[in-house]
Amino acid sequence: MDKSVFVSTLKNSKGKDVQLNRYGIGIAILLSPFFALANLQAYCSTASMDGFSSPYRSWIFGAQFFYLFVAFFLLRNILLRYYQDKIVAGTLLIIALGTNLLYYALYEPVMSHNYSFFLFSLCLYWTIQWLEKPQKRTLFLLAIAFGLLANVRLTNSIFIIVLLLWEIDSLKALKTRLFLFQEHWKAFLAAILLVGSTFLPQMYYWYSVTGYWLVNSYGATHGTFFWSDPMIFEILLGYKKGWLVYTPLMSLGIWGLLALYQQYRSLFWSIFIYTLFNCYVVSCWWCWWYGGSFGMRPLIESMLPFSFAIAAFLHWAFQAKWKQFLVLVVVIMGIGLNALQTYQYSYNYIHNFGMTRKAYWTVFGKVPPLSPEVYKKYDRYLVGVYMDEMTEAERAKTKTYNKRSEY
Repeated sequence: MDKSVFVSTLKNSKGKDVQLNRYGIGIAILLSPFFALANLQAYCSTASMDGFSSPYRSWIFGAQFFYLFVAFFLLRNILLRYYQDKIVAGTLLIIALGTNLLYYALYEPVMSHNYSFFLFSLCLYWTIQWLEKPQKRTLFLLAIAFGLLANVRLTNSIFIIVLLLWEIDSLKALKTRLFLFQEHWKAFLAAILLVGSTFLPQMYYWYSVTGYWLVNSYGATHGTFFWSDPMIFEILLGYKKGWLVYTPLMSLGIWGLLALYQQYRSLFWSIFIYTLFNCYVVSCWWCWWYGGSFGMRPLIESMLPFSFAIAAFLHWAFQAKWKQFLVLVVVIMGIGLNALQTYQYSYNYIHNFGMTRKAYWTVFGKVPPLSPEVYKKYDRYLVGVYMDEMTEAERAKTKTYNKRSEY
């Protein structure tokens, strides 16, 4: 893989070019206990202690599945406060097997999104615990978890909307929450300092390499948001990476927002506001398709708060047998499609950045390997593959579809 995917070349404080790891240290912190176990296993065996031998690869998978198990355990605990066990089970099944979370669990265990999913669940769990019984210990644990969440991906900080507005459905409830914050202002101040302290290792790394304590690790070119040009349609319904194209079961959650408004208005507003704002921020990133990936990967962690909308939809559907049967068929088909598309992507029959409508429907429902004729047809429909052979209209459409790619 191209090294430039992981590092940025920047000027240090002395004006010299230096290479800087562009990603945060949050995942490294979460993986460190498992890295130590891998070191121990390698030391006790004949494996190389180089970070790449089989013990390290095994423990990386072990770490990710551990964090996912904890995440689903905590999410189940939270959902059971509001919905029946069968509704919760169906919701967890949809997220685990019917979304691109499955692909990243099986094929790319070091990507940040499943770890963010864990930290989202942890932050929400401790937020609820603190709201029920305001104790400093719980607040401080929440602060550390939130700091790690931001260290994994800084845009994860948007999740603060859900945490601050959880179970607020009126001005009266908002005033009560503000009074609660005011009552515990000293503990909140300490918690803010704790959140800041989680960034000290990251800041020290930046300083040791560049001579600056605060750095845009992506660089001025590849760290840009286009706030006036959000690609909302493309991230939701575009064939390149559209969330609802490659994770169609999430459409149940969109309908479920209406049901959630009726069932638990106190949950609706925090999740709805977060979803709108998060989609806007995600769609404004210069590389709105987020490089080589299966589906819209930056929305994986967002499925944790969105799970309440899915649960609300299932609760509505389970009120009548005919709706229950219809939804069951849709869920089974959605999980099957996700499994097939995950398999296709692993064989590059869903391209990691070049998909178009024609390419998608050429391979839709087809199990690899494809015939040479089908694959050739699919290959020609990929964005930018054969620019010299396109008509002027096709070339113009491709350039429009890939706008911002030059930045």
